Amino acid sequence: TSEWNSIKAYDSLRQVSQIPSEVIEKMSTVTLLRTVLKYPLLTDVLVYDSYQQGIEHLAKNFSAFPVLINRKDLDVSLLKIYGEYANKNLVSYSGYQKGEHSFQTSFLELLINQLFQKKNNDITYHQAYLQQILQFYKIKREDPETFGRLGLSTGVWAMNRILLADKSSESYAIKDDIIDKGTIFQESIIEKLVQQTETFLSDIKSRTNN
Repeated sequence: TSEWNSIKAYDSLRQVSQIPSEVIEKMSTVTLLRTVLKYPLLTDVLVYDSYQQGIEHLAKNFSAFPVLINRKDLDVSLLKIYGEYANKNLVSYSGYQKGEHSFQTSFLELLINQLFQKKNNDITYHQAYLQQILQFYKIKREDPETFGRLGLSTGVWAMNRILLADKSSESYAIKDDIIDKGTIFQESIIEKLVQQTETFLSDIKSRTNN
């Protein structure tokens, strides 16, 4: 049947898109991250009931992803790449290019969430990530046609996970199963998570100045 053929075609595409382990091992973390962003089936992470389910599916079906998430220098490399995306000028981009940029941005934010889920995570870049995501959030707000509510939701999902990652900030996070799993959030939840992040960063700045 056509349905069975499509399943076989999907499985074939998944198989041919794998990267040999010996090639992955030789890649720098930045190169590996850029390679993962080009994975043909990457958009599948958004077809599940939650972002977390999508990420778990990716980890099972794309061998490069588990390697990436376990790289020791992922925190530095991911912040670098995310910053590049935040500062891209989209004026000359076509509609297709804007859509690709928006999706890849959301994926990077899903990856940030996973980074800060890791036990004993080094939180050296805790505030740097929050500041960068918050800055990008404001850019997204000014371009709803490109980023939409999905772009806002993946950003605040990352914010909340970062707040939960350290005792100094966990009281600012929202502890809720639905938020923890990740989905396209209601506007009220998005605004609340942004407010909590802004409050945390403001409180940290005040304590530092005093």
